Amino acid sequence: EISGTGVEIGGHVLLSCDVIKKSDLERSAEDRGPVKRCSYPVTETEEYWMTHGVVTENIPQTTTVACEEAAKILVDQWDFSPEEAYMFLSVKGDVGLCQACHPDKGTQIARMIVPKVD
Repeated sequence: EISGTGVEIGGHVLLSCDVIKKSDLERSAEDRGPVKRCSYPVTETEEYWMTHGVVTENIPQTTTVACEEAAKILVDQWDFSPEEAYMFLSVKGDVGLCQACHPDKGTQIARMIVPKVD
């Protein structure tokens, strides 16, 4: 929708979701503190995780939120330091826009793809 219009198509999808309850994410006091859960849904495939950022009328802030969401996952689930998380995302992350049909008004959506590495 970069030109202000988009192509809408129908389709059928088989979707599987896992519900992660708050108690499953809580950490004990001796760990690094409370988990900073993502504010938006996270998509997982065999190759990557995808975080999202949603902000009204501000594309740079939208991409920042998507990156912050990805950093939360790396810090809380894989014990990266915040600095390590941002270094990793700078090298291996892929940030992009998902929704920006009205760049000067409306809701902007960005995504950050984080590849799964061994």
